[in-house]
Amino acid sequence: MQERIGENNRIKDFGWECTETTLISLHKYLLATNDWDFIRHYLPQINRLVKGVLDADTDHDGIFEAPFHGNQFEEGRSSWNWWDDFAFGHKDAYLNILAYKALNGMHQIYTLLNMKTEADSVRTRLDLFHSAFNHTFYNKETGMYAGWISQDGKIHDYQFSFVNSMAINEGLVEKERSKRIIKKLLKNMKEAGYDFVYGVPGPTVPVSKEDKGKWDEMTRWGRYENGGLCGQTAYHFIQALYNTGMKEQADEILFKMMDTYEREYTHSGLFPGYLQSVDWRTKGGAPTGYNYLADNYYFLLAAITGYYGIKYPELKSPDNR
Repeated sequence: MQERIGENNRIKDFGWECTETTLISLHKYLLATNDWDFIRHYLPQINRLVKGVLDADTDHDGIFEAPFHGNQFEEGRSSWNWWDDFAFGHKDAYLNILAYKALNGMHQIYTLLNMKTEADSVRTRLDLFHSAFNHTFYNKETGMYAGWISQDGKIHDYQFSFVNSMAINEGLVEKERSKRIIKKLLKNMKEAGYDFVYGVPGPTVPVSKEDKGKWDEMTRWGRYENGGLCGQTAYHFIQALYNTGMKEQADEILFKMMDTYEREYTHSGLFPGYLQSVDWRTKGGAPTGYNYLADNYYFLLAAITGYYGIKYPELKSPDNR
């Protein structure tokens, strides 16, 4: 267990979402192994990570704030998430969905360990989060959930497929709104000429110059994170299609991508050079990445959780091993 804890009790020197994804991974590890001894051994560190997430709600509105202002993109900024070519910051929807998922898992763990005080504390925040998330991020003008709300109050909404799909998949969006969102995202993609052979774009409309990285060769529309394609974000969208009852469309994208991944390489080594790696592609298939990206295979999970509809098991009690 990583013990370098930084500001707000988060892990120092890593990406800002590392705390949330560590807690999510702990929950998944426990589902797979039932290794409660590991959890008990590292409880002090785990508790510090949970406290770091909870303490990130600096203005006590139910939403967790990142330290970067998010007003516009800046090199060397103090926080980022997986989508680090964009100015995600302050009230970051992606980070908040990960936090919600992490805390749900920790609530289960605390409950099964009979840690009532800790479980109640997390439960209180989860109950507040649902309405706070919708109030904060839902953009009535687009009918979508925005990517982030910057410190200056501006809504940064590029109709992100992953933000909206993750919110749906975590049960944060009611059924009819979920269907409207997914249908609109699908419409955006088809109108932009995406055929899903290489995946699903993150933003479905171009990200503004002030909100993206400064190297135009890497960040122009249709390249890398700004409309380029990789397998990581495709999982969320495919799963949301299954979850909203759009099985035919989900199957189409899933099996098109599986055909591609069976036929072609999906990465080009550790560092072949900028715009040289096929871990990201343009919609025409040209390489637009720069590194080996194992995340690219994440979309395959949709075959299990979506196509076959296999659910994650329930956690077993520590006394029932």
